[in-house]
Amino acid sequence: MTKQKRPDPLIEALKQGLPYTLTMVDGGNFASMREAVKHGETLTFSPLTDPTTLKVGAIVLVNWRGGTTIMHLVGDIRADQFLIINSLGKENGWVTAAAILGYVTERIEPAPCPVVPVMIDQLERAYAAVIQRYTPPAEDAARLRALAADLRWYAAVIVPSQWDQLPRLNRWSFAQHLWHLLQEAEHATQAEIPAAVRTLIHHGKAHVGQVADGAMRLAADNQAFPITQGNNRTAITIRNVNTQRDLVPLVNLRNLCAGSNATPITLEEQRTKFSEPNQQPATDHWVAHTIDEPWTLLGQSFGYHTIPERYLAWLEVHPAWRRRGLGGELLRRVIARAKAVGADHILINVDQDEQNGAAHAFLQHHGFGAKSDAWMLRASADVGVTPPQWPAGYHIRSFAEVQDLAVLWQACYQSYGDQWGHGENSAINRAKPPQTTVSAWLNGHTPPGENLFLLFDEQGKVAGICRGFVGEENHNGLPTGVIDAPGVVPPYRHLGLQRPLTQMVMQWLRAQGQGALELHSFGDSAATVALYRDLGFTLAQHFIAYHLDISPPGHDMVK
Repeated sequence: MTKQKRPDPLIEALKQGLPYTLTMVDGGNFASMREAVKHGETLTFSPLTDPTTLKVGAIVLVNWRGGTTIMHLVGDIRADQFLIINSLGKENGWVTAAAILGYVTERIEPAPCPVVPVMIDQLERAYAAVIQRYTPPAEDAARLRALAADLRWYAAVIVPSQWDQLPRLNRWSFAQHLWHLLQEAEHATQAEIPAAVRTLIHHGKAHVGQVADGAMRLAADNQAFPITQGNNRTAITIRNVNTQRDLVPLVNLRNLCAGSNATPITLEEQRTKFSEPNQQPATDHWVAHTIDEPWTLLGQSFGYHTIPERYLAWLEVHPAWRRRGLGGELLRRVIARAKAVGADHILINVDQDEQNGAAHAFLQHHGFGAKSDAWMLRASADVGVTPPQWPAGYHIRSFAEVQDLAVLWQACYQSYGDQWGHGENSAINRAKPPQTTVSAWLNGHTPPGENLFLLFDEQGKVAGICRGFVGEENHNGLPTGVIDAPGVVPPYRHLGLQRPLTQMVMQWLRAQGQGALELHSFGDSAATVALYRDLGFTLAQHFIAYHLDISPPGHDMVK
């Protein structure tokens, strides 16, 4: 059985050629008509008998396409065509006079509303009068008085400038709720209403609940920023991530940003991401969402304070929410945090891909400049390894044999000190004793340094460095080994020593049972990357490292 719609008395009256008067209260300020119709305003609609009487700006009741009846405005008139718009300026489209059921011929302003503090005082007096008149049980009387106390509390919680603000387009303001309850209470003091006290309690509880919801929205709105697209305005909240509650929404966001061609990110991978070195989600990771939908994330940004001078950051925005200012707000958090931890510059890596042109333009627009390159290469398990060929007199040793932190310090800071992306470009760390800096290179291996190889020239001077990491076991074949940034001291780079260093670590990884290999390179040139390709590696990703100087004026920043 099909449920029949309840007849609308306004429409029924207009169809019979009769005027109809109603007071506009339900729905607050009527969402899209909030700028044209006031809460509590009385409107008289009359049938449209002469289309020439309609003027631009008239409020009309339109039988819209699909049978929906809407109350909108006339935005323009051309011959027998009328442009229908709402009070926010959004155009619905053109209709003929036949689609217009009626129009407003008389308007009566609502009674002036007292200011909120006065209304609360009046409400308390009205409730007291109701209690005196109906003599309800003590518990009912206490509950009625508590309603006024709750509303007085919310009047102090809500910012006075927001007392008349709609928390949402189709919700009442705090002042409107208060005014409605006051009129209801005053009516109960003058007319005999069965169960008046409990009726006031029930209605009051419902309104206080809506006030509570509105107060939360308004409070969030105070911390939010607006995004406008066309005629639509959305309040966005940016806050620090909650690693448990935001786990699933964050994975969804990352997969949407990565696109359908990327391997989906798993929940476990994101959990691991939260616990990476230098990650502080509570202070250094932000997510964005609308006030209404905290479970759907629109963007994220996070950073690592990797070395004293550097804040390494990342930022991404939901594809449907780009070019609206959200990325700039997320970046603002990154910059503020980087300054707070005392960093001199921010580094953000962007994939050098035609699809990421907007990301490059975004960073350049915000003052970032391209600083260096980062490369990720891969070699399959069937790529062969040839023995390294060294210049005459050169020799290579693992740190497990050398066991000298001062030598390791020389290898690290001389090989990587001028290459952006490495922690060794830190002037502050460079001034520290070796045992407080390079000793971290030895963690997790037994004996310490067996995976770390140092290259010496014919005079015994350090010429280069490279290390490998054994991948975790898996069920799909051999694990993947990692070659970490072959580094060469600048005076030796013309010799192309990155190639034999890579071969040395490839041999070691294969001896450890590794199959496919990954090679990570930071700050190298395209010519150096060509050496790796000659060994059978293919380019997986090429990042451009963008740099922003945030050091105080006159500060001697690391170069």
